[in-house]
Amino acid sequence: KKVQQLEEEAVRGERRLFNCIQKSTAMNLTDVVREHAAFFDNLVELIPAKYYVPAETKGDWVKYKRSASEKAASKMAAKENSKKAKRMKVAL
Repeated sequence: KKVQQLEEEAVRGERRLFNCIQKSTAMNLTDVVREHAAFFDNLVELIPAKYYVPAETKGDWVKYKRSASEKAASKMAAKENSKKAKRMKVAL
């Protein structure tokens, strides 16, 4: 019986040790992740924003927000350019 009790105690002790190791590993892992996050936050703060944030420009939305007369004018200009290109092609 004593041998069996000792074996059971050893198994319980191993389980407790394993649980303690798991808890400490999890705690250490969260600490490591927090340290890494803080490091990368500080690293990003060292880089000026102009290198990773695009400058504010008009953007493409401006070309879609035009009046009817502006659209017609651009269409006419495109037609004229294509006519000129055809004439140049025929002339050669």
